[in-house]
Amino acid sequence: MALIAGGGALALVAVMLFLVVGDKDGKPGGGSGGASSSRGNGTGAVGPVAAPVTQKETLAEVRSDYKRHKPEKDSEWKAFIARFIALGAEASEDLKSLYEVYVETRTGSDDRGARKALGYVEFKHPLPEEISQTKGRDFITGFAAANHQHWLLGEEEIRLANEAWKGVQEHARRLREDRVYLAGDNIWNNILQDKLFKDQNFATRWSAPHLICYASKDRLSDLDLLSLPRSERKKKRAELAAKRAQFEPLLDEKQRIYVQLYTEFNRRFKDALGLHDLAAEYGGRADLVKQGKASFRDGVPLVVWIFDGRESFDEFHKVKKMPLPPGVGGYFEWSTAWIYLFDEKNEGDARIWEVSKNLHEGAHQLEHWFGKQLNGWKEPLHAQSWLGEGMAEYFGAHKMKADGDLEFVGLNAGRLREAKNFSVNFKQQGKEYPIIKLEKLTSWRSYSEATEHAADMGIDPSWGQLIFIYEQGAMLFHMCMDGLGGKYRDKIMAYIKSVLMREEGGEHFRRCFKIRDEDDWEELQKDFEAYVKEMLAKDISGLTYTPVKRPALAQPGDEKPGGK
Repeated sequence: MALIAGGGALALVAVMLFLVVGDKDGKPGGGSGGASSSRGNGTGAVGPVAAPVTQKETLAEVRSDYKRHKPEKDSEWKAFIARFIALGAEASEDLKSLYEVYVETRTGSDDRGARKALGYVEFKHPLPEEISQTKGRDFITGFAAANHQHWLLGEEEIRLANEAWKGVQEHARRLREDRVYLAGDNIWNNILQDKLFKDQNFATRWSAPHLICYASKDRLSDLDLLSLPRSERKKKRAELAAKRAQFEPLLDEKQRIYVQLYTEFNRRFKDALGLHDLAAEYGGRADLVKQGKASFRDGVPLVVWIFDGRESFDEFHKVKKMPLPPGVGGYFEWSTAWIYLFDEKNEGDARIWEVSKNLHEGAHQLEHWFGKQLNGWKEPLHAQSWLGEGMAEYFGAHKMKADGDLEFVGLNAGRLREAKNFSVNFKQQGKEYPIIKLEKLTSWRSYSEATEHAADMGIDPSWGQLIFIYEQGAMLFHMCMDGLGGKYRDKIMAYIKSVLMREEGGEHFRRCFKIRDEDDWEELQKDFEAYVKEMLAKDISGLTYTPVKRPALAQPGDEKPGGK
């Protein structure tokens, strides 16, 4: 009897207990309460009935059932999984095969138990908030692909994904902590937003203040990618990534060239002209912060875009809708303040010319940006003058050693050879190599004035720019910088500062060179004409060198260079 309280009342519950008793022979007897035994007449409780034994199903039965009734619902899949698990070790291979099919279904693709049983490793990491641009960096692309895949299988796949994740974490850390690195990333992101450049296949090297980009003619837009079958997209991306990786040794050399140019330019002019490091905070003009005129918080980026050959260079300018004459080997564009170049043949004079034009255009770029720096980021006055080309030829004059070190020699052997050839040509016509009047040369502000002057003299107009702006501009610059025992060095420094301060032309030249009357012009002109004749007679063999070939493209397995 048991009492159960509820609802304020007591309910009486009778519990009937059937006791197991036996007859006198020890056999189960009949029970009271209306139950009797068919095997005896004695009274007592009925004995317990044994529970039916469930026969364990066999592997063959489960296999057969699975074959006849392919699961469709998730509950059906899980039921079969449970049945194979219950069979133990003998069903391990069947269970594995079942898992392999199950993870390919919509409901089973993310099943943790199935994935882990198959040896998959889960990969799921949030993209660090510091990273806003996900396109264009191979480690971010690899990280995103692994994250999308979620479950990784195989040592190589897992290793690559983890390396990509480490790259992402390091990238985010440097964006947080490294101002110079952030500046490079910002300009890189801007390029990837530009429709003219974002589809190019290019690799980069950030070596503040220079961002050096090396590109092939390959282009792949988002629309191009979507037009490919899904199975081909990954293959195409991998192909372009492999090509970019090959550019690393070339970027090593370009980086070294521009680092040495920046160092030499500053060695020559930093103290004399009051220049500051363009890679410093606010581009070296932190003093403008209080005036509310500061720019370039993380430093000034100088972009250099180099193609792997003339074909790529021309193809780019077709897309840009900017056809160039065949003789153009590269240029500095004032509107973007970028350099555009292409690599030449790999040895001899072409190779020397390739290095020289990197330095030449790099000098134009430095003149431009240091001029902006001195003027509180005002746009400089752009002139196509003897000074700009003379300075660029001065820094383009070099010798490259086998280890990549540069010697800046001041006199450009290629330009002197060109002047000598012109001189021979004029002599064959019974004429003298024409030497420009400096009063005229220093007043010009465009190439067209040089071509018009050549035409007035009865000379092929196309020669005017080469002879007067490049050749004689280079000779005048070198004479003032390094010639005549330093007679004009202070004066040329004053004029360079004047030009950087947006004061260029005849009036400012006369002021810096202290030219007050014709007598002052006469002395300078006499010195210049003698210097030109000396250069035309000069043995230039000491200025030439046998260049080392351009570095070979990297091959798979090559150790990646540092300094990115």
